[in-house]
Amino acid sequence: MKKLLFLIKYTIVLLFIFFFSNLSAQTGLNFQGVARTTNNVIIASQDITLRLSILQGATNGITEYVEVRKVKTNAQGLFTAVIGDAEVISTVGKFSDIDWKLSPKFLKIELDPTAGNNFITMGTTQFQYVAYAKFANSVLAENISGIVPVARGGTGANSLTGLKSALALDQKLNIADSANGYITPTRLASYNFTKGTESSTLDTISIINRINTKASIADLTDLSNNIVSKLNVSDSALFLRKVDTLSLSNRINLKLNKLDTSSLSNRIILKLNSADTLSLSNRIDFKLKISDTASLLKKSQVGAINGVPSLDALGKIPSIQIPAISFSSVDVVNSMAEMLSFTSETGFTTDRLVGSIVVRLDSSKNFVLANLPASNRANWVELVNPDAPVKTVNGLYGYVDLRKANIPDLTLVDNTSDESKPLSFASRTALDLKLNITDTGSLFKKSDTSFLLQKVDTAAILAMYAKKFTKDVVVNFGGGSLGKYTNGSTIPAKGKTLDDFLVDLVSKSVAPGFTAPSVSIVASPAAGSYEIGYDPGVVTLNSTFNKNDGGNAASTTFYKGGTALGANTNSPGPITSTVSYSVTVNYAAGTATKNDNLGTPYPNTITAGSTSAGLSFSFFSKRYWGGISVPFNTTTIYEIVNFNPLTTSTSDGSGGSKSKTTDINITGTQYAYYAYPASNPDLTSIIYNNFESINTFTKTIVQIKNAQGYTQNYKVYISNDSFSSTLNSVTFN
Repeated sequence: MKKLLFLIKYTIVLLFIFFFSNLSAQTGLNFQGVARTTNNVIIASQDITLRLSILQGATNGITEYVEVRKVKTNAQGLFTAVIGDAEVISTVGKFSDIDWKLSPKFLKIELDPTAGNNFITMGTTQFQYVAYAKFANSVLAENISGIVPVARGGTGANSLTGLKSALALDQKLNIADSANGYITPTRLASYNFTKGTESSTLDTISIINRINTKASIADLTDLSNNIVSKLNVSDSALFLRKVDTLSLSNRINLKLNKLDTSSLSNRIILKLNSADTLSLSNRIDFKLKISDTASLLKKSQVGAINGVPSLDALGKIPSIQIPAISFSSVDVVNSMAEMLSFTSETGFTTDRLVGSIVVRLDSSKNFVLANLPASNRANWVELVNPDAPVKTVNGLYGYVDLRKANIPDLTLVDNTSDESKPLSFASRTALDLKLNITDTGSLFKKSDTSFLLQKVDTAAILAMYAKKFTKDVVVNFGGGSLGKYTNGSTIPAKGKTLDDFLVDLVSKSVAPGFTAPSVSIVASPAAGSYEIGYDPGVVTLNSTFNKNDGGNAASTTFYKGGTALGANTNSPGPITSTVSYSVTVNYAAGTATKNDNLGTPYPNTITAGSTSAGLSFSFFSKRYWGGISVPFNTTTIYEIVNFNPLTTSTSDGSGGSKSKTTDINITGTQYAYYAYPASNPDLTSIIYNNFESINTFTKTIVQIKNAQGYTQNYKVYISNDSFSSTLNSVTFN
């Protein structure tokens, strides 16, 4: 089934001719064709397999000869073969045994574009007159009727009288007539030409007169001169033939008329005289020598490779001669993977040039493509905008001239030396409360404090960690990110405890997954494999679109074999080859976001696109076996639905393979038979009672019409002898 689904993508259109050439040296039919897909695409330079069958009487007639051969198409999809020659993979029957006098003959063409054995039926065509030249080589006399003309080697008549007339024998002299029919020199001399009768004396006067009218020897001199003045045959080779006069006439039409010579004469008058060459010589002296031109710029170098640019009407260099600006595109992407998905020099819309800019939303960084290919991370250089060391001074920007007045806390401060400054009362009071250094000797050391922390104190410490932020805090790392937080993100007021904040700092963000839309298709009646010839009637197609994380469906189109249907219904007719249907849904980009594992919203990654699904109606052929009272013949079409004469027939839907082990049921006294489609190879073995019995069966090719009303050729093996009981466990292989 998978092979059939694959082959249907390569439905082939064959344009073919077949003819005879040099029949004395060739015994086969020349066959030539062009292999194309249904989209008119040539299947070029590849092996294909052909199965060619010669049928008698009708397009589904008796198969007289079958051959399987492998051929190779050329760059234009053309292939040739000679039907009946020795370069075949396998044959059924002999080409030389074909009885060409039994007409009409048909050629059935089957093809596998993958050069295997999964053949697709391309059609059946009738042989025309050329093919029957095979029969013309062996004309049977008993088939000749009518009168064969003399030009064809016949007599041209059906009676002796007619034969004499056809051969002009009635105009010939009989032997007896020859005595009076011939004129001797003596009789000629005695003939009186004046009277028109014979006499006993010679008619010399008339003869002399006639001789006198002849040319004399003297006349021959003039005749010789005339002949000498004539052309010899060899002289005429250079003469124009009649066919040459057309171009001669055209050439004559292009010649000058007499009146044209006036302007020609005027032009000649305008030419230089010999005396004029003096000034010409002076002008030549001012010309460049050939050696001087080496450093000159050639006209062909202007606007050319390795040359110089030209200027347009405005005195500017045309844009076509200026190299492309490196900064060629800006893309906003959501991840590094999306940035590295761009291609280079493939011809697709995803190609990016050196100088392309990418804005990364996941890291808030910008990158420029410095080298190709774009799929290499090392070729992308980050564009860094370093922060100024000081952004503002007490709310002042730009070139700041900071004065004492600008700092409120310094308005009451003077420039008196600290050493000379008096202490305030509050300062003195505070200092009085401090310990003198000499008093610290009795204080606890750091090592003495281990026993001071009590359990009751930990509650206060834990309470400090449990406190939450009291205002929104903007994270400022100076660029980049740490854990969940990126530079510039906000920690909400009372939203995080210190523990929460620390967990966020060491946690890595994991992007959520987005699922693209999908579609499914069903047919009514249901698609599947049916007996060949089954007609499903009107097929109704329906689809189900699953939006998932994508956008809404924009359009839905149903197809049959790659051709769009105007509706969701179609009538394929009887199934004799695989019929495929599909649906394509175009959808918009997804808009809904998802949170990552740390609760941060993540942009949707589903872009606008399409999704498709398909199904097919395929076919199979049945095998038949049982008993028959009268052996099969090649002229009867056996209808299975009537079970006559297949009165005890059994069948299966195996697809028509040749191998089977079964019981042959016999009713009364019958011949045992086993039938399967003729497109399969001959049996090589029939085992019955553990003995090879193929020689006790005879193969016949007959036509069988199945329950769907479809007729096809079957190979039937029928026992030479009749049986009166069931044959158990017969193996056909």
